[in-house]
Formats: sequence, C-alpha cells, structure tokens
Amino acid sequence: MLQTILEDCRVLPVVTAASVEATVQLARALQRGGMTAIEITLRSPAALDSIRAVTAQVPGMLVAAGTVTTAAELEQAVAALPRAQQRRREARELRDGLGLVDPPEFVAHSVSTSSPSCLRS
Repeated sequence: MLQTILEDCRVLPVVTAASVEATVQLARALQRGGMTAIEITLRSPAALDSIRAVTAQVPGMLVAAGTVTTAAELEQAVAALPRAQQRRREARELRDGLGLVDPPEFVAHSVSTSSPSCLRS
C-alpha cells in the first residue's frame, strides 16, 4: 500500500520546519489544495515536534521524515509518531534496507483516507 501511495504522488512537498505552528499551517494549506503527503526534513530543531504536530492536527496527511542521515534520527522520527512502539521494528528493518538515502528516507505515518492518491479531486 505504501509503495502505491508514493507512486501516486507526483509532487511531494519538502519542508524545513521553521516553527511547529508554521509547519502545521502549511500542511493544512497543502491539504486544502488537495495534497495528502508532506516530507518534513530533519534539518531544523523544530522538525520532530512538527512531525508530531502535523500527524496529530492534520488527519489524513501522509507525513514523511526527510534528510534522515543516522540510525538514531530514524528512531527519533519513528518515536515522534503515534503507535511508535509498533513502528520501532519497522524502523530497524527500513534502516537496514534503505541505506538512509534521500528522498524520502522514511515514511512515518500511514494515510487515513480512502484515496491513495496524493491529489484529491
């Protein structure tokens, strides 16, 4: 399912979080415009909190953690999400299989929408 969702995404907005509030507002605006996925890079201090906030406050948005360069960052990205304990095993498997390359290194949240398309009509 995840591969299908990513293949359907012709555009994946990549965001460096300046602040949690701004990132949530941007995610909401993208969703209103029809986007259902966003990558939040781990290049800023607000990144992990932004991932948590977008996941909690923007239902149906697929949240990816980008610029994951270490195994520790991967674990942190997984921990930033609901059901983190269930996803820790997935993180280890992904870390081993991905080689931590960009973009996106790790998709951190599953879509809660009936449509796998990144753009809703």
